[in-house]
Amino acid sequence: RQHNEHMLAKRVTELVEQRQHDAMNNNPMHEIPSCVSGFSSLTELYCHDTACTTLPSWIASCGQLQVISLRRNPLSSLPQSLTQLPHLKKLDVQKCFLSFLPNWMTQLTQLT
Repeated sequence: RQHNEHMLAKRVTELVEQRQHDAMNNNPMHEIPSCVSGFSSLTELYCHDTACTTLPSWIASCGQLQVISLRRNPLSSLPQSLTQLPHLKKLDVQKCFLSFLPNWMTQLTQLT
C-alpha cells in the first residue's frame, strides 16, 4: 500500500506540473495526496469520483486556488481552512454527502 501511495504521489506531481488539473479524477485514492500541499501556485483542483471522505485542512497551503471541484465524493464536511483561500471562486460539491453548508461559508466572498 505504501508503495502504491508513493507511486500515486509521484504521478500526481508529474501531472500537476504539466497543468493537467484533472489528473486525480476517477482515481479511488480516498484522500488527496499530501504532495499537493506543495503546489502553492495551483489554481484549479479537480477530484471527481475519488472516494475522498475529507478535504484536508492543509488545502489552505495552496493559496492560489480558484477552483476546487469535488463532485461525487462521500464528503460529509468541509474544513474551515477554506476561508484562507482568498481567490477561491468556485467550490463544486455536487453529489457529495454534505447535509448542510457551514455558517463560515459566508466568508468566502469570491464564490460565484
